[in-house]
Amino acid sequence: TVGNSFSIGCRLRIGGEQLPEVLVALRDTMPAVLLNELRVWLPYNLLAFRLVPTPVRPATTSLVTLCWQVYISWTAHHHQARVA
Repeated sequence: TVGNSFSIGCRLRIGGEQLPEVLVALRDTMPAVLLNELRVWLPYNLLAFRLVPTPVRPATTSLVTLCWQVYISWTAHHHQARVA
């Protein structure tokens, strides 16, 4: 998604990558990120809105979001390590 692309791109730019390298990294990583996004968020949303009680849902969503952001950060830095 746009948010994931923006997040990975910003992490790479902050890490010192130039725009052409960022675009190559996004081209290489985004198909897997999009597939993993479906693998994580689709089942989570189906379960959360069916089984998780409403008062607990923000906490569970925050936990899944934290794990997702760690994955996004790892993906960006893993690509940097492969290129370096």
